[in-house]
Order: sequence, then structure tokens, then C-alpha cells
Amino acid sequence: MNMKKLLSAFALLVSGAVLFAFFGCASTESVSDVAAYEEVTLQKLSEMYGYDNFKAAGYVIRATAQKDFDGRYYLHDEKTDTDFKTFYADEFSATCPDLRERIEENREYAFYFTAKRNNAIAYLLNPNPDSRLYELHLAKIDGLRTLEEINAEKQAKEDAENQKRLAAQKADEEANRYDPKDFYFLTENFRPADYTEKDLFDAVSIADDMPRKSPNELDFFGFSTKLYFSDVVCAGQNGKYIDFKTDDNAIHQMMKISGRSGLKGGEKVRVYYLITKEPLLEWNVRAIKKR
Repeated sequence: MNMKKLLSAFALLVSGAVLFAFFGCASTESVSDVAAYEEVTLQKLSEMYGYDNFKAAGYVIRATAQKDFDGRYYLHDEKTDTDFKTFYADEFSATCPDLRERIEENREYAFYFTAKRNNAIAYLLNPNPDSRLYELHLAKIDGLRTLEEINAEKQAKEDAENQKRLAAQKADEEANRYDPKDFYFLTENFRPADYTEKDLFDAVSIADDMPRKSPNELDFFGFSTKLYFSDVVCAGQNGKYIDFKTDDNAIHQMMKISGRSGLKGGEKVRVYYLITKEPLLEWNVRAIKKR
């Protein structure tokens, strides 16, 4: 026979005899007989459960609800860093069907437990070595919000996210708004906000140091692809290639264009371009704006 069970049963019989001597019976106190639950830490409750030894009929502990790997909520005490997975908050759903919707992760609640003592003889004779002298039941949870409160918070959060999304969408539209009449040349789906301002001299230096990318290699971080715009001067054009230079004539750079621009030598413009190195270095004009 399990020694722990034998000792627990013996202790119960002795306590019963003492109660009988003083009160004439060995009755078990229920929660209804107690004015208030005894407040203990989650660690203390876990220890009492481990030793199968409860002195009071009811206990209240303050803990947060944490989600287990299977989605069930267990109890956690931040102060003592104690987890109590013997009883899951979900087990209370029998008397609170909407519990899973009302309980929140990382929110502190007051959990009320009742400790019901089993019959000592039946416990002693139970062949299951894991049978317990006490049954611990989750009776009540304080701090649960109503479904109306939760739904109102969800709606407020959804409204805030929609407003944020609409504001971002509006800001993006404003940033990419332009008048085609201001441009000599435009490619399809041109978005000015995608380009970063860069002095042409600096852009050439960056392009020289860019790593080469194989044709099938992905460039998630833009190491081998750059989108810039620079204020430059048209130095001339030879077929599909336009020679741009800085205002101070410090550097020239040839860029490929896919259509007619009507540019003339000496005109000052803002050029939007794509630099790639896949694996050869290429400069492609995406738009040319008057300035």
C-alpha cells in the first residue's frame, strides 16, 4: 500500500477522533460554513496540494492566467514565479460557458478553490496510487469582465486600427501624388515616395560597393537594389542612354531610359532611378522631373 496514502488516512482518522471527542461527530466543513476563504499564495496552495494536506475548506489566491501549449489557461504567480497546472481555469467553464471569451492572458484574477475531504476508508482502499485525500475544485473567479465590456474593447481596438490604417493610406496617397505635367518622362506605376534622395556622387560610390547578386538570388534587404533620386544636369543623350552630371560637374553617370524624354543638353532636372547589380551594374531611369 502507498505509504503516503496510509499516513494521510491515519492523520485523517486521528483528526476525526479528536473532532468527535469535542463535538460528537467528525463532520467536514464546507465553504458555506466558512465566513471567508483563506487567502494564500499560489505557491502555498501548490505545496498543500502536493502534500494532500488542506486545513481550511476554501482558499483564494491571486494569480494571472497564462496560456498553455494546448490553449488552456493555467495559473501563474509573478511574485513567486509559481505555475499551477494541476487545475486549469477552463475547468470552470462547466458553470461559466463563456469563460474562454471572458478570461484574458496576463490579467490578474482572484481564484476561489474549495477543498473537499474524501472518505478516509474509501481513499485508503482505493487501488489507484494517484487517488487523493482531498478534491480541490475551482469554485469562483473574481475579476472577469462581461462580454459586453470585452466586445466594446474589441470594437474600440478595431476602430483604432482602421483609423490608423486609413491615416497611413491617406499619407501614402499624399506622398505619391504628383502632376504628370511636371515630368519629362514617367514609367508605369511610378511612386515618388519609394525613392530616397541621394547626391549623384554618393550614389555612384554606393553603387561601386554594392554586392553582386545572382539572377536567382533574392534581395530581401535591398543590398543589390537601390531606388534614389538626384538633382542633376542633362549632359547629353546617345540613343537609350542619357549622360547626367552634378550641378558642379563633379561626376557624370550614364543611365538607361526606356522611352523618349525630349530632354536637351544643359537642362536641370530631378531624375528618379533604379540601380541594380544582378550581377552587372545597371542604372535605369524611372522618371525625370522638371526643376
